[in-house]
Amino acid sequence: MEFLSPRDSFRFNTEPNIGWRVATRPTLAADGPSFDDPTETAHYRDVIQLDGSDRKRLTSWVQGADGTWKQFMQAEYTRVK
Repeated sequence: MEFLSPRDSFRFNTEPNIGWRVATRPTLAADGPSFDDPTETAHYRDVIQLDGSDRKRLTSWVQGADGTWKQFMQAEYTRVK
């Protein structure tokens, strides 16, 4: 598995001991079944916004047939101390 950074075109490998650069907005890109037609494939991406060590936001996007990206989900996580 690898993370793609939207700010630069670096790839972040998640294999242990390979050494990968830490980004504040790593992006996971994947293909999967389309929401509109499960027999078709769509492009998806999850953007993880890291806000310090106690907060992060996950935003999920799908690419439409017209090529535009549409947000369909967002979750915010806060560490409880």
